[in-house]
Amino acid sequence: MIALLLTFATLFTPARVLNEPNVLLIGNFLSCPDNDDSSYGERIFPYVVRGTTLFALHLGPADELALFAGPEADIHEDHNTRANLLFPAYHVGLENRRLWSIASLHVSVAVVRGGGSDPACESFFVTLTSHPVTLAVR
Repeated sequence: MIALLLTFATLFTPARVLNEPNVLLIGNFLSCPDNDDSSYGERIFPYVVRGTTLFALHLGPADELALFAGPEADIHEDHNTRANLLFPAYHVGLENRRLWSIASLHVSVAVVRGGGSDPACESFFVTLTSHPVTLAVR
């Protein structure tokens, strides 16, 4: 019964990171086809500071990723748009790994394709990291 539930779910399993203050999100993402219509699920992780959403990382459906900025970033949007800061290369694709650096948000997203027992599912190890803002000194 548990295996059946996992087959038709979108899961994110966070990993515990010690002594890494710049890691905002890290873990394994699994996106599998839904039993009803064979569409893949999506998870959205907003990054909120003082009650305001600064940006949101969208994982899925399937091998798609998106990063949207602004207070409406945690609402589902089409990933195939210039508002997606990972556009135009927002699929993990055949390379099996991707690294995006978004200077305007001071973050990077690293994704590595994982394995799994169900070939219909997409599995990835995802890391969202912040980069400290540095000021040039003259």
